[in-house]
Amino acid sequence: MKRACLAFVCAALACGVAGAAEVKIERSKIVQVVVYVDRAEITRQATVQLPAGASSIVLPGLPPSVDADSLRISGKGVPAALGAVELKREAQERKATPEWLAADAEVRRLEGEQNKLGLEEKADQQMAEFLASLAKGTGARSGDRLAEGKPDLEAVKGFFGFVRGQVDDLGKRAERRVERRRDLQEQLDVARAKRDAAQPRGPVESLAAIAEVEARQAGALDLEVTYLVPSAAWRPSYRATLDADKGEVVWSAEAVVRQRTGEDWSGVPLRLSTAAPARGVVPPQLPPILVRPTPPRPKLMMKSEAPRPTAEMARDAAGAGMAAPPPALEAVEMEAPEAEVLHTAYNAAFDAPGKSDVPADGRDHRIALRTDALPARLLYRVAPAASETAFVVAKTSSPAQYPLLPGVVRVFAGAAFVGQYGVAESAPGAEMDAPFGADNRVVVKRTATPRRGSQEGFISKDQQFEYSFRTTIENRRDREITLVVEDQLPRSQDERIVVKVGDKTTPGMRDAKDRPGIVEWELTLGPKQRKEIVLEYSVRFPRDLSVDGLPR
Repeated sequence: MKRACLAFVCAALACGVAGAAEVKIERSKIVQVVVYVDRAEITRQATVQLPAGASSIVLPGLPPSVDADSLRISGKGVPAALGAVELKREAQERKATPEWLAADAEVRRLEGEQNKLGLEEKADQQMAEFLASLAKGTGARSGDRLAEGKPDLEAVKGFFGFVRGQVDDLGKRAERRVERRRDLQEQLDVARAKRDAAQPRGPVESLAAIAEVEARQAGALDLEVTYLVPSAAWRPSYRATLDADKGEVVWSAEAVVRQRTGEDWSGVPLRLSTAAPARGVVPPQLPPILVRPTPPRPKLMMKSEAPRPTAEMARDAAGAGMAAPPPALEAVEMEAPEAEVLHTAYNAAFDAPGKSDVPADGRDHRIALRTDALPARLLYRVAPAASETAFVVAKTSSPAQYPLLPGVVRVFAGAAFVGQYGVAESAPGAEMDAPFGADNRVVVKRTATPRRGSQEGFISKDQQFEYSFRTTIENRRDREITLVVEDQLPRSQDERIVVKVGDKTTPGMRDAKDRPGIVEWELTLGPKQRKEIVLEYSVRFPRDLSVDGLPR
């Protein structure tokens, strides 16, 4: 068994060889879809029966947006050589959609109701004519009997009462028909509008790949065709659920897939790749930065000034032994840097469990990828200068098996939805803080002592302001908690401004990592325990110096 492969190239090649048999693939199926962040790779399979000798295999129904350079084919089965290929654009009339068929059925039903009303109206008209002729004949006969002296007044009265009743009924039926016809017409207008909106517009365009094959003998050939198409993408989405009893975060990764490739992906294995082919594969080359003297700006000539020497004047001066003016420096234009090609070291692929259905409707379709239990250390964070609220944060590490791509995390505490936040790209196993919202069982109260000012030094050269903040935290939970309290300590950017921490400041204060001007304390509170954090500092600077940023 031999295997032949050919990369399809979209070229204006003549299709077919003289006398070659045409073998059309009536049915092919999608067996694999790899979705990138900006496109998708489709793999189709089909089996054809080849005659011995030259054949033209026709694979119809490919999307018109196929990237011709990405097409490749392989086959196994009967020994055969694959040759030239041509991509041919085709157009077929669109098939009626289920929406159009339903709207058309509704239009036909309403039109049928209108026809019934017409038949009913015609029957009533015939009944009215019959009653009129019957009344006329009966009246004539009653007149004859009256002339003969044999009147039957009761019978006449009863007959005409019957006729009047029938005529009244016909009139009421006519009124109801008018209302019914009006309602039917309104419904019919709506139904026809829906049918028009669902009407397939124009023919369906597609591509057919026509490949030349030379088979040594008749037999079956299993083909596999792979191609890239745009209008497909996926993005990650995450779900973080806090299990405080176990001290872990249940981290679920999902893929949100949408596509408008023109073909539905029904019951296919789906692979989600973090690679982006559009980013390219060649690293960028930076252009050099050329530094040259800036040419002197043209000098404005005043009326009293001599004209600026020209090239002719320079030559004349040189010929006369005079010093020619120095040549102007040439202006060198800086090269614009090329667009940067982005790369990431975190490419990975996820095979979605089972088989997936993603129709080509351009809508979001969520696909579960995997769930991991991440051990976590629960921590409360309080920033009383901004909010007297304690927030729960789980300090953990991202899943070690795959990188995190930027995405939205939906946060749950047990079964309750808390909110959502954005997560940045990170390597597998990187440190990660997962916020889980506020906890009102930890009560925070902050009070500030009014600012005190004073003047110091001989003839009051300096002035000083003193600040004091007191934060009380009460743990009303039935378990011990760890808490980080953040606060602001002014950071001087001028040696004349001196910030000094007061003696009453609670010990254990430290600078927050990578956050200048922010200090923090980490403390432990037992059940029903209360603690107090004090921040005291002074700011001293010359009295004639204006200082911005001081708390009021």
